[in-house]
Amino acid sequence: MANTDKIEISYKPTFPQIIMTIVGIACIVFFRNIPGFLLGAFFVAAGLLVQFGLKDYKVFDVYSDHIVVYDDHGNIMIDIDYHDIAEWNINKTKSYSLYIKLIDGREITRESFQVAKLNKALNRYIADKETQAVRMKRSRETKLVFRNPFKRRKGSKMDVKKEYFALVKASINDAYLEESSDLKKVANIICDTMVNKGVVQLFGSKHANEFVNELNFRAGGLAPYHGMNVSILDEKGLVDHDIIESNAVYDDTKYLDLLLSQYKLDDRDMIIIVSQYGNEPLVVELAKRYHDNGQKVIAVVNMKSYEVALAKHESGKKLLDYADMSLDMGASEPDVALKIGDYRIGQTSSTIANVIAQMLTGEVYNCFIERGLEAPVLLSANIKGADVHNNALTDVYEGRVR
Repeated sequence: MANTDKIEISYKPTFPQIIMTIVGIACIVFFRNIPGFLLGAFFVAAGLLVQFGLKDYKVFDVYSDHIVVYDDHGNIMIDIDYHDIAEWNINKTKSYSLYIKLIDGREITRESFQVAKLNKALNRYIADKETQAVRMKRSRETKLVFRNPFKRRKGSKMDVKKEYFALVKASINDAYLEESSDLKKVANIICDTMVNKGVVQLFGSKHANEFVNELNFRAGGLAPYHGMNVSILDEKGLVDHDIIESNAVYDDTKYLDLLLSQYKLDDRDMIIIVSQYGNEPLVVELAKRYHDNGQKVIAVVNMKSYEVALAKHESGKKLLDYADMSLDMGASEPDVALKIGDYRIGQTSSTIANVIAQMLTGEVYNCFIERGLEAPVLLSANIKGADVHNNALTDVYEGRVR
C-alpha cells in the first residue's frame, strides 16, 4: 500500500523533559550562584537534548483497510483488518486508550496519548463500528507508554504461537456455541443411518479431506464411517497423476462415475461432504446424486467462503442446494489467521473442521446411549482381541467399509 494511504501516529514522552527543565530553572532561580547555575544549565540542556534528540516511536499505522498496532518496543503488536473488528472506542480521559473488540471475541487495548489523532483517523474509515459507550478492558499485555527515556529498549518479537492459539481457541468456542444444536440434529441422522445398517460415506475436496481422515476407520471411531478419496483413481492408474495432484479432478463431473465405481455403495447409506467453498463441480454432482436418490446429504463448508464462491457446476448450483443440513467451519475469508509483516500466514478452517468432526462423533456416541444401544466403536490394534472385535463390526457390511 502506498504511503499516501497511511496515517502514521507516533509518540514521544514529554514528562521527563518537562521535569528536567523545571528542575534546571529551579536550580538557577533558588541557588543564585555559579554551582547552581551550572547544575541548572545541565538539567535544562538535558531536557532539550531529550526533547530534540529522542526519536518519536510509532504507536499506530492507520490504513484505509486495516490498522497496525505497535508495542512499546516498536514491534508489531497486532495487525487488524477492519472487517475483523466488531466494535471499537477511544477513552480520551484518564488512560487515553484505544479499545478494539474483534468478531472472534478477542479484545485489544492499547494506551497512548495520541488518541485524538487516532480517533479522527478511525472515524474516517470505520465510524460505523464505534461503540456508544467507552468500554475499557485491561490485560497483562497492555502497557502504559510512560517509560525511562534513557532506558535501552530491548527487542521483542511477536509471539506468533500465542496469537494463533488465541485465535483458534476463540474460533473453536464459537463453533461449539453456534453449531451445538445442529451437531445434535446431524448426530441423530447419522445414528439413524447406522442403526439401519447404513454406512456414513465421507468425502472431502482438497485439504477438506482432513475431516475424512479424522473419522475414517480409526481407534475410538465408529466402524460405519467410510472415506472416499479421489487418490484411488491415481493409485489404480485410472486417471492421470497430474490431474489428481493439481486438483483438476474436482473441476469435472466426468470423473464421478469412475470414482463411485471403486466402492461398494448401498441405498441405506448417507454422505457427509466437506468443501470450504462448496462449489467444485465434482462435489456438487456427488451431492446431487445422493439427494436425487433420497439419501441424506450433510455438508460441511466455511460459510464466509461459500457465500463469495461462484457456482462452477453446469446447473448453476452449489453444495448447500442439495444438502439436508450443513455445518460451518467458522473461519474467515480468505482463510488467513495472522499477518506478520507483509506475510499472511496460518489457516484455521481445517483445525475447526476436525474439532467439529470429533464433537459430531461424541454426539453420535451419546445418541446410541440414549437409545439404549451399543455404539460400534473400533478398538486400538494395541489392545488384545481388537482384531476380532473390529472385524465383527465391519464384517456385517460385507466390504462396504474398509
